[in-house]
Amino acid sequence: MKKTLLISDDFPPKIGGVANYYAQICKLLPLDKIAVLTIPAAAAYAFDQHQGYPVYRQRLLSRNPFLWPKWLTAVRVAGRYVRDQHFEKVFAGQILPYGSVAWVLWRRLGIPYIVAAHGMDIRIPRGRKRWMVWQILRNAERVIANSYATADYIEHLGIEKSKIVVITPAVNIPVTVKESELQNLRERYHVHEKRVVLTVSRLVPRKGHREVISALSSLLANIPACVYVIVGDGPEIGLLRQFVQVKKLQDSVIFTGALADTEVSAWYELCDVFVMTPTVDAEGDVEGFGTVYLEAASYGKPVVGSAMPGISEAVVHGVTGILVPPGNVAELKNALESILRNPGYAHRLGLQAHDRVLHEYTWKNRAGLIASVLGSYGCD
Repeated sequence: MKKTLLISDDFPPKIGGVANYYAQICKLLPLDKIAVLTIPAAAAYAFDQHQGYPVYRQRLLSRNPFLWPKWLTAVRVAGRYVRDQHFEKVFAGQILPYGSVAWVLWRRLGIPYIVAAHGMDIRIPRGRKRWMVWQILRNAERVIANSYATADYIEHLGIEKSKIVVITPAVNIPVTVKESELQNLRERYHVHEKRVVLTVSRLVPRKGHREVISALSSLLANIPACVYVIVGDGPEIGLLRQFVQVKKLQDSVIFTGALADTEVSAWYELCDVFVMTPTVDAEGDVEGFGTVYLEAASYGKPVVGSAMPGISEAVVHGVTGILVPPGNVAELKNALESILRNPGYAHRLGLQAHDRVLHEYTWKNRAGLIASVLGSYGCD
């Protein structure tokens, strides 16, 4: 593996799927061959000092209103580290803005770069930004796509297929949840004897919370002991609370807000079924893959998701869960009901989902794939 500098502002202690992805990968790469350039963050020192590789924290985007583009600051900072620490390759964690930084360093210093594409980052840009995305992808040594759906879209942009490598996210081995922690959740949220439907995600319109709430209205007629638990926070929370009131479901929907990982794990363990049914938003943003489906599967839980590219890679319809047409509340309700009313079917889906995760979605495997991508120059 070539000595590589990863540039990303999605890195712990920041919370999120992309941040966790890079943290898990870095700790499994050769520690003398990887370093991370990221942004300052509260409690960052406590995290950084326990890593076996260097983590450089610098302001990467300019606050000067007269400097454009803002990422020129990152070019200067990253260029200094590349020269002083003799990095042989740059790994841009996002197409914009850090793919732009890698592209400029390639032009100035001749240092090759790879870039990761997560889905929305290649679909949303328009105008000048879209041209920049194309330049970044075209000149990258390799493009890492988070799903085959993302890879197909990149190829559709005119990028050589031989440059594109699909490396999906993986999941951590589930932590053991003590019965006392589960009991604490049951008592705190009054979910004794309840059938728990769970969503863990950022609260934004495209994630499909409204559709689940709408389906719940009909679901309760046949399964009155059902409760919908929404874990996460985001700009949609106020409107979702209002929607719950309009539907008169205050006693059947629980908003927990953002939670620590240990509490999220407890909810995964406690739930009967995990559901997230995203749609495509007005800007074209879509779910690139859906790591949360794998997280639920790692706890042996059946899942319900949208029948969309990317998600259909994380969830195998009829094997690890059920996929329904995006926005179809009736189909969503039927899928949830078929799982909640058939314990044997639910158990079989959950067991198959668990086995698939353990065999196909390990971080060790993903780190090995990335190390091979970072291992040599050229696109042979």
